[in-house]
Amino acid sequence: MYRRSSLPPKLANPRLPPTDPMMSKLPADRGDSAPSAPVVQPPAVAAPSQPARELVDHRGGSAPASCFAERRRRVAERMDPVSAIVLPGGVVQHSSRDSEYPFRPDSELYWATGIEEPEAVAVLLRRGAELEWQLFARERDETAELWTGPREAPQALAERLGAARGRGLSELPSALAELLAEVDTIYFRLGAHPRIESHIIEALQRARARGAREGTGPRRVVDPGELLDDLRMIKDAHEIERIRAAADLTLRGFEAGLAEVRAGAGEWQVQAALEAAF
Repeated sequence: MYRRSSLPPKLANPRLPPTDPMMSKLPADRGDSAPSAPVVQPPAVAAPSQPARELVDHRGGSAPASCFAERRRRVAERMDPVSAIVLPGGVVQHSSRDSEYPFRPDSELYWATGIEEPEAVAVLLRRGAELEWQLFARERDETAELWTGPREAPQALAERLGAARGRGLSELPSALAELLAEVDTIYFRLGAHPRIESHIIEALQRARARGAREGTGPRRVVDPGELLDDLRMIKDAHEIERIRAAADLTLRGFEAGLAEVRAGAGEWQVQAALEAAF
């Protein structure tokens, strides 16, 4: 049932047709040595022949503070008259015990405040026509900063971003309970930030305990997407400029990476060229 070849029956492929050219190249006699297959080098990919485009260097920092202030004003217009929105930031992810993935700021937190710090939390408060926001960030840590770089102190970060007050994360549990005690509605995404959610639940429990006597305190939690999703879909001038910048930088990076693609090149070389252009 197997075609005669130099391969043992267990290794011969019965699915190949008798006229398969690969099978016809196999020696008929088991004593013959199979010729070594020639090494085929993949063709080198030439760098793009078109002239390099004149691209503007868009890596010029964040949006101005007035841009974020206008976004918060638009958010406040949608909030209940006495309410608070709690926006936690992302956390640093580790690939092993001592290796960190590049940190990406939380999209909603950055859009509303400009915060790019890991683990930061912003609380936007509306009391009628008054809008205030406070931030909580990691405290300075000389030992950790030897490895991860310098941190900005919470109050300095607040002053730079225009927050009314900046405090360390160690103050978050007590401060959050105080800030949420007088609001009627809390905007917070349940199930997404367990470390913050416990504080939200505690605020609700306190309101339930004293609400019958005082008639104050939060009684419901609403997903912040109800406020933010539609607003973030409509891009302002700064966002449009950044999208165009991202497209240009992506093209620049892939052109640089493509120029390094050739026989024998390692993927790390291509990655290095791509990231250097970014």
